Amino acid sequence: MPIADPGISLQENTKIAQLQDVPDISNPLNYVTGNPNLRQEFDHSFNMSYNTFNVSNFMFLNANLSASVSANKIVNSIDSLGNSILITRPVNLNGAWNAMLSGTIGIPLKKVASGKRSPMNLNLTSSLRYSRDVGLLYKQLNYSSTVAANQRVNFLLNIHDRLDLAADINFSYNNAAYSVRSDQNNQYFLHSYAVDLTYTFLTVLNISTDFNYAVNSGLAAGFNQSIPLWNGSMALLLFKKKNGEVRLSVYDILNQNKSITHNTGDGYFVQDTYTQVLQRFFMLSFMYNLNHFGGKK
Repeated sequence: MPIADPGISLQENTKIAQLQDVPDISNPLNYVTGNPNLRQEFDHSFNMSYNTFNVSNFMFLNANLSASVSANKIVNSIDSLGNSILITRPVNLNGAWNAMLSGTIGIPLKKVASGKRSPMNLNLTSSLRYSRDVGLLYKQLNYSSTVAANQRVNFLLNIHDRLDLAADINFSYNNAAYSVRSDQNNQYFLHSYAVDLTYTFLTVLNISTDFNYAVNSGLAAGFNQSIPLWNGSMALLLFKKKNGEVRLSVYDILNQNKSITHNTGDGYFVQDTYTQVLQRFFMLSFMYNLNHFGGKK
């Protein structure tokens, strides 16, 4: 079994292990070995963007196009020893690439004097991504293709020195398909809704709250859960220059926070993971701002 050198990083140890033709049998169900014949992997990428901004009404548009191709990509070859033991070995393969198109438009919703920013704005962000990965599964080339589409709607309201309000809606669609074991193809939806509010009373008392509601669907049984996350805080500004602050914060007021992730891969195809995370807690903090700028007031 290869032994890691404590004098080098974990990432470097991993690369060295990929070149060592020595089996690691620490997992009795999945032997891992290296490949001394691996070649250098190269990535070729292309990026193009367009931006425009109207200084009279603060409307803006951003568009991005990107693509990348991997040559000699180092991927896993998965095979079996007998009926119950897998053996994983890195190999070089071609055929992996991805492309993404995205864009954002910012629209002022209230007319104001030329050169001033509207207190009400709407931002729309769309993206479309296609990625294809490649692997070797039981001596067969396995192409995994993923299509992901995302749409975000963001509303902003600002009343100077008094109110900041943001509302956000996000929809995400994902579709994964495999050339080998097409019965493992899957599609799933993720959507979330969020509100963030900050209000200032008498210029010295600041109250903030934010609420996020995430909905998972199309995952494995037991993982299609809705997750509400509500935070809140109250802050008192201190001193003549208001450069001091005492803040009381409450995180996860409903005590419902949890982490659910969905991954696709060449070995396990689909993996849904639930991770225990820190839930409700309180925090009292004090902050003093030491920034000082010279010159006239």
